[in-house]
Parts: sequence; structure tokens; C-alpha cells
Amino acid sequence: MSEEDLMEKRFGVMAKEKGFISRDQLLEVLEIQIDEEIILCRL
Repeated sequence: MSEEDLMEKRFGVMAKEKGFISRDQLLEVLEIQIDEEIILCRL
């Protein structure tokens, strides 16, 4: 996992903490990121 990937995830947590997104929205985008990582690993 690259440093950029970690920063994106941290950004999501910060956005949730500041009230820009909900917990459910954060979980949804993290699930998408995980799915994309799995697909890339299979290629």
C-alpha cells in the first residue's frame, strides 16, 4: 500500500470527523477501495 493510499484513507476519516460525510458514506467508499484493490491484484 502506497503512502498516497494511506493519505486517502486518512482523508476519509478526517472528512467524517469534520461532518462532511457520514459514517455510512465513509464505510461505502472504503469498501469500494478494497474491492478495487482486490480486482487489481487479480489482473
